[in-house]
Amino acid sequence: MTLRHSKDFFDQRFQSNIITTYEQAVQNDLSFTHTFVNPQTNRSTQYDEFVHDLDDEAVIAARNLSETEDGIIIHGARLLATQGGITDELLVLPAASPIMEPAYAFAFTIPSNEKGIHFYCREPYAPNTKNNTFNYPLSSRFDEIDTIIVFDHVLIPWERVLFYKDCERAQSVYNQTDLNLLLLFQAVSRQIIKTEFLLGICESMASTISITQYQHIQEKISEIIVTLEIMQALLYRAEIEGAKNHFGMFVPLATPLMVASTYYQKTYPKLIQSLQQIGASGLISLPTEADFSEEISSPLHHYLKSQTLDGKGKTQLSRLAWDLTMSSFGARQTQYERYFFGDPVRLSSALYNSYDKAPFANAISAFLKS
Repeated sequence: MTLRHSKDFFDQRFQSNIITTYEQAVQNDLSFTHTFVNPQTNRSTQYDEFVHDLDDEAVIAARNLSETEDGIIIHGARLLATQGGITDELLVLPAASPIMEPAYAFAFTIPSNEKGIHFYCREPYAPNTKNNTFNYPLSSRFDEIDTIIVFDHVLIPWERVLFYKDCERAQSVYNQTDLNLLLLFQAVSRQIIKTEFLLGICESMASTISITQYQHIQEKISEIIVTLEIMQALLYRAEIEGAKNHFGMFVPLATPLMVASTYYQKTYPKLIQSLQQIGASGLISLPTEADFSEEISSPLHHYLKSQTLDGKGKTQLSRLAWDLTMSSFGARQTQYERYFFGDPVRLSSALYNSYDKAPFANAISAFLKS
């Protein structure tokens, strides 16, 4: 949507491609995954990730090998296509980099089942068994799968190309179209919902085992409340102070969204730790649904009951808390939020560099002079 309404950003040769892509997505209800991360081959400051050798064995990050009358040939790998392999389409955007080589400066869309595209998926987090929503309430429903994409000499038709060999657009597409800003807007909205969900689980857990009267429990849950209210306030300000950009598209105010994202990256792991501490050993020895089978007249209904729930109900709630905090799915969620949108230190630096600090420093200077 953002790219479509920023069509004038693109070269006239390719403007119709993004319009057609958008219209087809709307008309046919297409789902997209996306990728804009290169493989982590070498993160040293001296390493140049752009390979100039066209030999297949030398190429790692996906690059443009050549052009034909029909389109461009892409070969190499990309990372972190969430839902890869189960969406209709794939949107490929340039990997963010202060240095850009023409062979890596491209963007395009392509059907996920195009010949030569391979999705390598991590293993699912929930066991592949029926009626698994009790034991894995989140993993069994919301595991999106993360994939590595390998392009094996894939032909990208010209009508699918958004730009190529265009270093200027590759380096500016995220900011000039406000794509980064709209991604942040979606992310902060999601983080608020996730915090509401987390607050609900913490309060339910504490109430079930009757520990809400303890001040250290109140402090932990209050920290989640504070996080929720801060995030909601920042989102609200971003919406209220939004404005049209130079493409005529209404976009939220950037600064509060940047603050919210930077804040949440560092806060979410602490909130998860609070839920782990509230659940304590109750999140360790968790029976499965089968242990409450009527055929064995399970004594766990009695021995695991709480003030408000029978043993099965309490276990079901505990398994939900466990799946969010301690399962493979939960660990992935924590790592995802910790590094969402990039390295936390780099994002903090970006916020520092973009924030107008001069009025505050000038006020101090004026105060001292007075």
